[in-house]
Amino acid sequence: ELVRTGYIGELRHIDVTLPVGNSTRGREESDFEEQPVPEDFDYEMWQGQAPDLPYIPARTHNTFRWNLAYSGGVLTDWGAHLIDLAQWANNTEKSGPVKVRGHGHFPPRDEVWNTTATFSIDYMYENGVTMNVSAMQPGIRFCGSEGCIGFTGWRKPLEASDSKILEISIPEKEQLYRPKVIVARDSNDGGEHKNFVDCVFSGEECYAPAETGHRTTSISHIGNISMRLGGRELEWDPKTERFVGDGEADAMLSREQREPWTLKNVQSWVNVG
Repeated sequence: ELVRTGYIGELRHIDVTLPVGNSTRGREESDFEEQPVPEDFDYEMWQGQAPDLPYIPARTHNTFRWNLAYSGGVLTDWGAHLIDLAQWANNTEKSGPVKVRGHGHFPPRDEVWNTTATFSIDYMYENGVTMNVSAMQPGIRFCGSEGCIGFTGWRKPLEASDSKILEISIPEKEQLYRPKVIVARDSNDGGEHKNFVDCVFSGEECYAPAETGHRTTSISHIGNISMRLGGRELEWDPKTERFVGDGEADAMLSREQREPWTLKNVQSWVNVG
């Protein structure tokens, strides 16, 4: 709110920091070995249209996110929590950056976990705002012509370059994202999960609309593509959602869908069970 309504002046740069990826999450050494599929686990359906890989527990819940067959690593995992804030503040939640260049180390492709755990990715928007996304700890910082504001650490209090910024009270008529009903975090109201279900029935727009979520995720994906291409600077067209003049990068925006879990056959497998 403070950023988008101009209380730190003209927005110039955003720093988004995410946790370091590929955390073990309680995995044991044996979880990284090929094993028989448990009888109560429909592994075929779990994989869906992803490549058919041997069953290795560490590649499934909840550490599937560290394998490129199923996820984009911590960049897409945690990026969904914080890049959307950057998009909202920059008034680009229905668009995206126009340039990207990222650097990160990927383990060998045949490793159980092969996503990059540490990285630094630079983005540029059409309005001149720059953004860096890196692996450190959850946080975000906005810097404008008249000051900076943000937080370091998940759900930590706001910090600002001038304490007076934190004392600003935005007039109600200027508030953009004020919820209709304010509830305490521990009120068991169901948060965005219940809000989504409620909106399915009401037809109202969710806290996080589908377009907002898609744009947030696509920013992470194009960062991964730049890194997988060795840190290549890529020009991105947020209108067509294609790279400009780079067929190799464009080819990485999608992959072959494994039968029978393709979109053309969706009626045959959706809602199974």
